[in-house]
Amino acid sequence: GIFEYTDLQASQKAEVRRLTRAPAQPHPPAGDLGKVEAVPGVTKATGQVFTDGARVIGKNGKVLASAGGPRFGANWLGENELIKLREGRGPTADNEVAISANIAKRGGFAIGDQISVLTALPKQTFTVVGIFGYVGGRDSLARETTVAFTERVAQTSMLREPGVFNAIDIKVDDGASLTEVRDRIAAVLGPTYQVQTGKELADASAEGIGQALSFF
Repeated sequence: GIFEYTDLQASQKAEVRRLTRAPAQPHPPAGDLGKVEAVPGVTKATGQVFTDGARVIGKNGKVLASAGGPRFGANWLGENELIKLREGRGPTADNEVAISANIAKRGGFAIGDQISVLTALPKQTFTVVGIFGYVGGRDSLARETTVAFTERVAQTSMLREPGVFNAIDIKVDDGASLTEVRDRIAAVLGPTYQVQTGKELADASAEGIGQALSFF
């Protein structure tokens, strides 16, 4: 499943934001990563930008039709257990992006092509430097499309604010209790956050109340 590789994830409680599609509460600032990493039992905390609203413009000048899933914009975090580069590399300059294989196939995009994307900002044009898929050779996980930007561009384009994330992915030390570490992190971050295990995220997703941003 999607959350098979997730130990813990922290995000701002999003009930209001989900209903209004607007940031009802501030996003986790980058400074919170240090707080989380200092919690006993935490190996690593990674800030994620991962939210719906990155619409790719096809070569015909029209927005690429949705495949029935969300259109995510993300910060490129490199390959992991789930994400596998098929060609090229991740974006390192702010005018570069990596795209999911289903965008490449449906839009006819190749490495080196120019691609325009509509986000919270007006149309921006990037160079495609990478094409990625998912474990098991899949082009997408649930019919979503994903455009991966540099962290700065993802923050300003998707969240309209530099230096923030919409989720913190947390890896826990081998042998540590997930629930104990979860509760310690929740105590440090305070009541505006929810901290969930991968299993809790998967269960919430199965019930249809998983947020789009909890996708990974």
